[in-house]
Amino acid sequence: MEFGLNQTTSKRWHARHAGWTMLVKWHLKKEERQLLYCHFISDQSGHLGIHHVSQKLYQKPLTALNERELASLIIVSRSPVTFLRDKAKLDLATTRFMAEMP
Repeated sequence: MEFGLNQTTSKRWHARHAGWTMLVKWHLKKEERQLLYCHFISDQSGHLGIHHVSQKLYQKPLTALNERELASLIIVSRSPVTFLRDKAKLDLATTRFMAEMP
């Protein structure tokens, strides 16, 4: 038993995760899945929701953010732990993301 999971529990977790992933993709449209994800993204301070991430990073509501700040929220959503801990990495990734935009 490693990390509190025995082999049976681990297999069950993976099967459940795969099942939920497929069910969510099957039953929800892409926009609905994205909204669900935005609702449950963590600001790493115990709060859920992209509006909390906005408040943590910029002390502003979503509606007051400029284009670059909104782009940085997209980047944070890819890996909240990494980008909320390292602002330089977030700025670099946001710059690259903005350069790729048409």
